[in-house]
Amino acid sequence: MATKTTAAVTDIGTLRHELYLLNMKKISGELKETHKIKVLKKQIARELTAMNNPTL
Repeated sequence: MATKTTAAVTDIGTLRHELYLLNMKKISGELKETHKIKVLKKQIARELTAMNNPTL
């Protein structure tokens, strides 16, 4: 079971890093498609929910 948690944490870390990079691009004006940020936020929330509520 530790493997699943470790994999989930790695996935969440990767998603958060991508979100950080997109936010930096948005601030600098390089990113025009801001819907990608919203999609990543939802994906992070889904991963955290699945990790914290395994019965769902």
